[in-house]
Amino acid sequence: MTPVNIRDNYMEVVAYDRNKLNSNVINYVRMAPFDISND
Repeated sequence: MTPVNIRDNYMEVVAYDRNKLNSNVINYVRMAPFDISND
């Protein structure tokens, strides 16, 4: 395995984790107004 392949795989994993994190944040923000209105 060459360093270039290792770097490319690392970048793919980082991009995947970042997209998953963004989707979690979007889901949280989407649910937040319901939580706030329940006071």
